[in-house]
This record gives sequence, structure tokens and C-alpha cells, in this order.
Amino acid sequence: MLTDNYDKQLLYRRGNCKQKRGRYLKKIHDLCNLTENIDFIDLRESDAILHNAKIPVWDEATLTKSLTAERVGEILRFVKEKYHHSFYVFIDHDWEFCGTFLLPSFEFVNDNFDFRIPNTITDDIVFVSFNLGAHIHLEYEENNVNLYEYS
Repeated sequence: MLTDNYDKQLLYRRGNCKQKRGRYLKKIHDLCNLTENIDFIDLRESDAILHNAKIPVWDEATLTKSLTAERVGEILRFVKEKYHHSFYVFIDHDWEFCGTFLLPSFEFVNDNFDFRIPNTITDDIVFVSFNLGAHIHLEYEENNVNLYEYS
């Protein structure tokens, strides 16, 4: 028997994973060059990662770069050069149904990723370092990509 609202939400989210999984996997493969199976982290643990990371409000104080969507590769190369450890990846709202996953290194991120491709990531990607100390947010809006960093 479900004891609280959170358990009901988890049950609903898990129940919708199968329906959303194919689209989520496509988004992941558009973003990352991962050749092996992706091990999704349980929803309860995924929620805990975001909660424990204490992600700040993304605003002008944390804005690092803002470029047109055509130049998103520059942002991705900048992030690759700066960060060399593993990150949890939260894509759009899809992670809420299937869980996050651990990206071993930014070297797996596709430099040619493009937010403007139909049926791919629609508005944002959040990366949280394995030790929860660094947060990176790529936000796509109105043909611009904003990079927010906090560590």
C-alpha cells in the first residue's frame, strides 16, 4: 500500500517510463557517444541527487556564455576542456520518468550536438558532478544556448 504522495508520484513516473524510454534514449544518443547500454539510476536516487546537489537559481551571476544555437559546439568544447570527471545527466523532463544516468566523462559528449534538430532535446540539460560540487546547465531558448556554471 502506498503511504504518501511521493510514493504515488514515483509509481506514476515509473509507469510512464516505458512509453518515454525510446524518445529519451534517442535524446541521450544525440547528445552522447555512448556505445554500451545505459544504466539508469533509480528515480528515488535521481531525485536525491538533485536535492542534495542544492542547485542554485540560474541567473546572470552564474551565466558563463550565451551563444546562438549554431555555435553550441563551442560551448561543448569549452565544457570538455574545463571538466574532466563524471557527471549525472538530467535531460529535459525525461529523466523524471526513467532516471538520470552517469556520464563517465565529457569526452563522450557529441561536439556536433544541435538543439535545433527536431525530436531531440527541447530545452535544457543539467549536468551534476559525481561529487555534487559542480553544476552545469545548458539552456536552449529562442535560438540561443546559455551556459550556466556553479561550483
